[in-house]
Amino acid sequence: MPFSKKLARYARRALLAVAILATLVAGFFVVENWRGERAWRALAAAYAARGEPLDVLPAPSSLLDERNFMKTPVLDRTLFSKSGAEEVRQLLNGFSPLAVHASDWREGKCFDFSGYLERTLKERKRLKLPELPPATSPADAALATLASAELVLGELRQAVEMRPESQVVRPVAFTSEAPFEVPLAGFQVTRSLVLALSVHASAKLAEGRNDEAEADVLAALRLSRGFTAMPDDTLVEAMIGAICSKVALQPVWEGCRQQKWTESQLARLQHELALIRPMEALERSFRTERTMVVLSLDSYSSAEMLKGHESPQRARRWRLISLMPRGWVQQNKVAYVRMVQPAIDASAASGTPVFLARLAECDREPVRTEEPSFSPYTLLAEVVTPAFRKVIRNALSAENDLTLARTACALERHRLATGAYPESLGELVPSSLAVVPTDVVDGQPLRYRRDVDGTFLLYSIGIDGKDDGGRPAKWEHQGGNAGLDGDWVWPRLVK
Repeated sequence: MPFSKKLARYARRALLAVAILATLVAGFFVVENWRGERAWRALAAAYAARGEPLDVLPAPSSLLDERNFMKTPVLDRTLFSKSGAEEVRQLLNGFSPLAVHASDWREGKCFDFSGYLERTLKERKRLKLPELPPATSPADAALATLASAELVLGELRQAVEMRPESQVVRPVAFTSEAPFEVPLAGFQVTRSLVLALSVHASAKLAEGRNDEAEADVLAALRLSRGFTAMPDDTLVEAMIGAICSKVALQPVWEGCRQQKWTESQLARLQHELALIRPMEALERSFRTERTMVVLSLDSYSSAEMLKGHESPQRARRWRLISLMPRGWVQQNKVAYVRMVQPAIDASAASGTPVFLARLAECDREPVRTEEPSFSPYTLLAEVVTPAFRKVIRNALSAENDLTLARTACALERHRLATGAYPESLGELVPSSLAVVPTDVVDGQPLRYRRDVDGTFLLYSIGIDGKDDGGRPAKWEHQGGNAGLDGDWVWPRLVK
């Protein structure tokens, strides 16, 4: 049937409208792609000019296997294996990390053998494991719970003497095409081993077998160091190193406060403690993650980047993202690099007077909500950006713990040499320390005083930036507010 003139006129107008709309959309995409590409190229060139290319992944560890503690056979088999956690569980045979209160030392408490045994015996009963042999003391009973783990713990202790270096080595290196598919070292495996070594060391100290306790502690510290020293660590691995170092300090603190370590043991512990640097690892991991995100945004579609971040409330919004202009992806790369830079600057500034000011810059990061702002230039960046202040605080507290621990070792060495603790930390230089240790928060010398009873108080002012005269922060509740109010103290022994 022939079209009427009126219908033909409407059809021509509709086609013209569609053509105009298509032209506008195409022009919009061209402009947005141009703007995004220009913004990204300018930012990438600025970073490259200062020696920080944004698209170059770090090289893996180049340590020789025979010198690398992290290539100890048991670690080499289990750290990156899906079955590694199960193998370690079998090797530990009934030892449950849930039975260990890993931070008793922060409250000035020695390891709670009775509580540990109560929780462990319940776990062994659940697993239908044989009853433990009669014990002469709670510490002896705790050692009995780890008797079947001696094969793996002994291998780690022996590796300390044979393998002086420590860096995690991935079985597969990063690739530019799929950087987030790189395997990550297992947290549960590492934490279980460090906890077992720490419990074993505390039990040995309680029995007066200090040489054996030292070997356990050095193995736990060496394992922690493997994560904070790896050249290509991710944020997850940097935090594993920080968390495990805190766990390993329980027997270090007990031996110092109970004055059980010898001068040579203190010197070795002090040396190992100085090699674990959580804040350096955190800064390095931020840079690594920055490159991983940049390359992933280049390689993946927007929809692929958001897999795992979806929720029912966001589903419709995410479906639209795959239609975005490529220039918006480039703008999100720019936004992410700018978001992560304050965290890098803050991490690098730890132990200096400007740290708190740099940390305050992290407050400008977007607020994480169930429904983030729908700015096309920042939506992807917001999804992949971590909560910077929280991870910085966790790594900073680990850095402080290690600084306090090695300073305490130096104080004990001075006491053994002179019969008393010094009047000031300056007296430790150069016999026990190369320089006076500085506070990780403000860069000032660590706060220290010798008390009239012959003991000492050693502390950092803590993340609140206020000197509370050594009033300890509360750590017993490991929630979002742990350690925020008060000083970060090397605790006195609770009687």
